[in-house]
Amino acid sequence: MFRGRPLIIIETGDQALNTRLATVARDAGIPVNVPDCPHLCSFYLGAIVERDPVTVAISTSGFSPVLAQRLRARLEDMLPTGYGRLATYLNRIRHRLRHLPAARRRGLQHQIIESDIGARIIDGDSVQADSWVIARLTTQPASGSGRLRVIESGHDDPDHLPRPAAEAIRNADVIIHPQGRPPAMLSIARREVELLAAAPKARRKLADERLARGLDVVILTNDGIDRTARAGISA
Repeated sequence: MFRGRPLIIIETGDQALNTRLATVARDAGIPVNVPDCPHLCSFYLGAIVERDPVTVAISTSGFSPVLAQRLRARLEDMLPTGYGRLATYLNRIRHRLRHLPAARRRGLQHQIIESDIGARIIDGDSVQADSWVIARLTTQPASGSGRLRVIESGHDDPDHLPRPAAEAIRNADVIIHPQGRPPAMLSIARREVELLAAAPKARRKLADERLARGLDVVILTNDGIDRTARAGISA
């Protein structure tokens, strides 16, 4: 009955029949979805936000389609209809940035995304963005142009971080954290980030070495160490 079907959605109005048919489909190796019965599903119908070429898929694993729809609505409000232009533009300039060190290349893209330049691109105006990129590429960055952020990690919960602190952790090339158990807030860092566990007196040297290479550094501190870390780095 199901042979040759790429996938099957079952809704007969009869729960017992739905269960039998779902079993037949699974035994035949065919992906099956039964609305409002997550335990019978081998795939789920997620909510989609399209900002071509950007696609965001949302799934609650069948637990609450209404929640998925709500999340989709919130994302649609957050992402302007022209948001895909930003992805298209960043792809277009990729070859111009290819020769740059990875940290600088990533930093320039973050600046575009987070600034008025990004907003103009989303609105359909890329002329000013082109001028901005050319100016940055023809300007030699100063030695030691990496950025430093010192963030208090006492509460150790990424959900409670101020937005600027969370963004700094997400964008960091290097994170220096206290020795012992790594802070939970490291869960929001990039997978490629360099993680260094260090005592307070070692942090200045570690940070300075990486700042001199143009890397963005975040120092996570515990209660009572924050003042020492700040004084040591800024001295």
